[in-house]
Amino acid sequence: MSRDQVFIGRQPILDRQRRIAAYELLFRASAEASSAVIDDFRTAAARVIVNTFASVGMKSVLGGADGFLNLTEEMLHDESILALPAEHVVLEVLETVEPTPAVAARCRQLRELGYRIALDDFVWKDPRESLVDTVDCVKIDLLAVSKSDLPRLVSRLRRRSVTLLAEKVEDEAMYERCRALGFDLYQGYFFARPTIVSGQTLDPARAVVLRLLQQLSAEVEVDEIADTFKQNADLGVNLLHLVNSAAMGRRHKVGSVVEAVAYLGRRQLRRWLTLLLFAGGDAQASASALLQTAAVRGRLMESIVDLAHEAPDADRRDRAFLVGMLSLVDALLNIPREQLLGEMSLEDEIRDALLSGSGELGDYLAIAEAVERMDVASLVKLLDRHEVTVDELRTAQLDAYEWVQDLGSEAA
Repeated sequence: MSRDQVFIGRQPILDRQRRIAAYELLFRASAEASSAVIDDFRTAAARVIVNTFASVGMKSVLGGADGFLNLTEEMLHDESILALPAEHVVLEVLETVEPTPAVAARCRQLRELGYRIALDDFVWKDPRESLVDTVDCVKIDLLAVSKSDLPRLVSRLRRRSVTLLAEKVEDEAMYERCRALGFDLYQGYFFARPTIVSGQTLDPARAVVLRLLQQLSAEVEVDEIADTFKQNADLGVNLLHLVNSAAMGRRHKVGSVVEAVAYLGRRQLRRWLTLLLFAGGDAQASASALLQTAAVRGRLMESIVDLAHEAPDADRRDRAFLVGMLSLVDALLNIPREQLLGEMSLEDEIRDALLSGSGELGDYLAIAEAVERMDVASLVKLLDRHEVTVDELRTAQLDAYEWVQDLGSEAA
């Protein structure tokens, strides 16, 4: 299978503090692949991932996190996986792999070489139970285990000294139940779904950021924007630190918020504030995971603008980035999206994309979301509509993943 027939994605895995601990690396065959190729796409696509990491490096895809990589039995025995750095990779044995003596021996061998091994989609009375003592992590499929069997399964595995990972955690209630049972890791987009609380209020720092975003969209005077910055001293200090940083390359220090706003420009300031909305404060435990996900969406959508249009369009890139970032603001603040957007003077194109998924920006957001779900059917249709190739999308993803690694310093 060639590189241009494989979609690559990643799904975050969070620890008990809701911090990103790892990503599962996802791959799917494109719809154009022949049936013969699709039959063997898991092994072939895994090789594509190995080759991709060898060429671009693990850090650009994973940052400092671990990467879980699904392996067929054929790939488990393939020597090419040894090209992957053991310190960053967890080799995930699929549920279709038979627990033969050869498989058990290979797991032990790989662990001796420093690799960690996980069993995927483990269930009650799983035929692979004999492999548990040869692995480091067991992933339990919550949708395949009954509520009555789950506590018993967790209790049994707890005696085996393995890390327990709950997968397909899709809402807050499911996460809380798994946490109470003692799971160590959690996979699923529960953190990206808002838990709407009646009467929810914003913490003061984020309220100021939202007010500034509203003012920038309404194109109020710079002096009025500077006055709003004064409502949060730390915000003004951070802005001056950003403008005077080495990355800006200024010879003379900027000493006032008014000058900093004028220097940055409204477009750059709006981008910085949007990032800060997700990165700042400790009010939301999942802020880091949300920042990573939202920022990847924003950066990827920017790149799609460039791929879908021959002429550069800075304004459209900016709107695409903003849509990607704001697509998760309801989950960050636990306030209905309609309410939040109603308080911000956003362009109709941005509002329509966020509220109804309509328009070109709505399509770009749908592409970013489909990448997260690995929804190949939607991806193929949307990419064809905007004349973007699978290979171009993958390059844009890798750029987005790498760019997001630097957000800590940019949003600080």
